[in-house]
Amino acid sequence: MSTAVFNPKSRALQDISYQRGRFFFLRQDWERALPDLRTLTAENQEDPFLWEMLAVCLHKTGQHVACERAYQKALELCQKKGLVAKAGSLRRYFEFQSYRPRGAEN
Repeated sequence: MSTAVFNPKSRALQDISYQRGRFFFLRQDWERALPDLRTLTAENQEDPFLWEMLAVCLHKTGQHVACERAYQKALELCQKKGLVAKAGSLRRYFEFQSYRPRGAEN
């Protein structure tokens, strides 16, 4: 079993990426939010909220194949972590947007 080594520089960069990605996401500047959200999901693969933000940005920029993968990952993580209400709100969001990725029918 390997142990994680705390790297303050890496953590600081993650915090900056999170703040910048969230800032652009909240401003609905989807294109500018994407690079940070992609980096964050690569480094924090078990965070359903990051995957959800990434799915929304991908959807808004017309990248539907990648959106579906991110949506499925967010939904899977929500269910795995027992976030049933969050999983339901994810489904409703995509239904409202007239885009139904596989698995959203339930």
